[in-house]
Amino acid sequence: MSATMSIHKLRMKAKQDRGQACLEYMQTRTTPVTLKELASKLGMTTKSISNSLMPLLEQGIIERELMLRQSSICKKSGWAYGYYITERKDKVKKIKEPKFQYHDPFNLGARP
Repeated sequence: MSATMSIHKLRMKAKQDRGQACLEYMQTRTTPVTLKELASKLGMTTKSISNSLMPLLEQGIIERELMLRQSSICKKSGWAYGYYITERKDKVKKIKEPKFQYHDPFNLGARP
């Protein structure tokens, strides 16, 4: 898909296969895209977009992360899930360390 694909062609393709249309739109983006943005571009509801993205998440084709976004209407910031394709090379996956380490009484092999 070229970067100049019109919204009309994208919406026509979304009527046939929403998941593929979402993937093609995400490939043109360098930043993660939210459900609301995808729904407005494809002319569908956020619930239908969410249902079509769930199999792609399970297959590992796309990933989602919680990110801080700013609302364009009221200029307040809030948290939203951003979706991106896993083939992006510039994305570095952050691994969170557990805050607390609980004692497991059933683990006899490791003693502190």
